[in-house]
Amino acid sequence: MNKEIKVLLVYPNPAMDNMITLGVSILSRCLKDAGHIVKLFDTTFYESNLVIGDSLREKNLQISKTKIL
Repeated sequence: MNKEIKVLLVYPNPAMDNMITLGVSILSRCLKDAGHIVKLFDTTFYESNLVIGDSLREKNLQISKTKIL
């Protein structure tokens, strides 16, 4: 009996890379090939409470400063 399992992978992106790491991609593919439902939660573009997090993302051109009118 092969039970379908829902899996949520959370990718915190501590290195602030623009691409998902290979390990997460391989794990996702293996789970999908085994018949599971896989979703990925990528936090790359979420605002961080840490000033250094947003500063680093801006430096890596992942986000840019905007003015609220």
